[in-house]
Amino acid sequence: MLYDIAKSLKLTQFDSCMASGKHDVQLQNSTNECTSAGIKGTPTFFVNGKAYVGQTAIFDVQREVKRLLGE
Repeated sequence: MLYDIAKSLKLTQFDSCMASGKHDVQLQNSTNECTSAGIKGTPTFFVNGKAYVGQTAIFDVQREVKRLLGE
């Protein structure tokens, strides 16, 4: 999927960058961090430790922030 997106955006250096393994450690660390935090999709937002996941998450986050601020 990433390769298809890169191709559609004409990111000509994407394949060679991925093949080089240059960023493998950073990618694996990010993946591990997300897994540990319980992130299973994007977008994901956290407010007071509660995860909000999916396309409509931003509206739920806004509503919760307003509630917490007493608005």
